[in-house]
Amino acid sequence: MKMKKITILILSVSAASCGGGGNFGQTELRVIPDQAEVSGPIGQCASGQINTFYIYGGTPPYKVSSTVPQGLSVSTDKVEADGGSFTANVNGQCLDKVQIVIQDDERKIITAAVTNKVGQ
Repeated sequence: MKMKKITILILSVSAASCGGGGNFGQTELRVIPDQAEVSGPIGQCASGQINTFYIYGGTPPYKVSSTVPQGLSVSTDKVEADGGSFTANVNGQCLDKVQIVIQDDERKIITAAVTNKVGQ
């Protein structure tokens, strides 16, 4: 009798430790930072590389895109690994909270907002 209890206990611990119980290790999808604000020289909006964004959690790989690609571009459309990054670039077009959309392999979506203001 005691032998059966020990065997069952060992099997339960083994199944839980190898991930047999589901996606317990999966974490919330997030991007850091989740917003960026830049301004250009006096009378103009910024142009060039503005920020590096890091993606954590969810299920890699991640798809990355801009909702206004003519004014805000991203360095890659795919980030392969948790903790991976991409850069955002602006072309001088003024922007107000334009979204960068990040989608993981399970179609979970998170966004980062970019604002490009006229310098004062």
